Amino acid sequence: MSGVLHHTSHPEALFREFHRRLKPGGESRVMVYNRESVWVHLFAAYEKFVIQNAFPGKDVYDIFHLTVDVEADGTGKCPVARCHNWKEFSSLCESNGFQTEYMGGYLSDVELNSMKSTWPLP
Repeated sequence: MSGVLHHTSHPEALFREFHRRLKPGGESRVMVYNRESVWVHLFAAYEKFVIQNAFPGKDVYDIFHLTVDVEADGTGKCPVARCHNWKEFSSLCESNGFQTEYMGGYLSDVELNSMKSTWPLP
């Protein structure tokens, strides 16, 4: 799963169903938004919060919700967009019957472009 689970209202129910349907010994790989991501720290916290002061009175995680996947529904915010640290996400998985292994993070094109515009090479 890539980029879906963090947009669901009840991920626990989905995990229970995934666990039920997965063959014994089977594996699953899941990508969810990461609290330690470049999007949260560079785009939401630095560009929007510090540089642009774009959302006065909002904290970084409010800004994350107002800026992630906004084109999807045109409302200016994504209705459900959770971001986890790897330990809490692993705990969610394990509480629903899975064994977990953190495999690392990655950068999206949006994050890479944000980094290029924020820190241009000489």
